[in-house]
Amino acid sequence: LVTGVQTCALPISEAIEASKPSADRVRRAHLETEGDSTLGILEFPAEWKQKPHYHQFGDIDIFIVVSGTATLYLASHENNKILSDSVELHQLKPGDTYAIKPQVVHFFETHGSPFRVMNIAQPQHTTLTPMTGTKAYDITYIEWSQAKA
Repeated sequence: LVTGVQTCALPISEAIEASKPSADRVRRAHLETEGDSTLGILEFPAEWKQKPHYHQFGDIDIFIVVSGTATLYLASHENNKILSDSVELHQLKPGDTYAIKPQVVHFFETHGSPFRVMNIAQPQHTTLTPMTGTKAYDITYIEWSQAKA
């Protein structure tokens, strides 16, 4: 044991398997929160599309692909309307890492198998961490229909 280093109580696969799918069919497991960052793992079903969204606050939202494949959609917005000339698509596979800054619209669409990612973000960016008191979730959903990918 290295001084100051903590480990998760459960291996990642056990943590996600122990979680129950939410109403949107996503499995979420909170692993650790330290200061302004939370570490979690998310598993999205095969052939599934996340709701387009962005975060208004924080520094960065980091994802590390553990398993499965997906298409990541990114775009800028102005007054909650997608700027079609800013749309980017990226094919994701295990080992890929991506970091998204606040105000960048993002979502992904999974392919033939469940898609599992590690996520490091501010606790308000995700429903992984229970919010109490005056804290609120920092997720703004946006329509993607006006964008042409």
